[in-house]
Amino acid sequence: MALVNLTNNFLRDSQYVNSNAATTTTSTTFSVVGGMSITAVVGGRYELVFSATVYTDSNNATGELSVFINGVQNTNSTRDIQAIGAGLASVSDVRVPGELTNRFDVNPGDTLDIRFRSVNGGTIGIGNRNYILRRVPV
Repeated sequence: MALVNLTNNFLRDSQYVNSNAATTTTSTTFSVVGGMSITAVVGGRYELVFSATVYTDSNNATGELSVFINGVQNTNSTRDIQAIGAGLASVSDVRVPGELTNRFDVNPGDTLDIRFRSVNGGTIGIGNRNYILRRVPV
């Protein structure tokens, strides 16, 4: 996992993490997707973009992805993971929007995590993934 600033001009305003280490869960409790946690350096309105390779172990495995801020789930950000064949999955929206606009108002030091879980105990896996948190005008 690497934390990279996107440009020198936006050193405090944009943060990026990525990982290619596969992670799986069968738990029905949300857990942080490996390496997908960012702490806001400055407060403001942020846009969150998450993209990932998502897979399942069976035709009927289902799961969810969601954004958590300081350990509290933002239920408007929850996206379903549905098996479309063994080893393949679809996500209802890979851009994980917060509220209705895919933006979050955060304070300095707030931690925004991407978490996932299995809904029915089937294996949900996440491979290559990228997560960008960038400050946007209010």
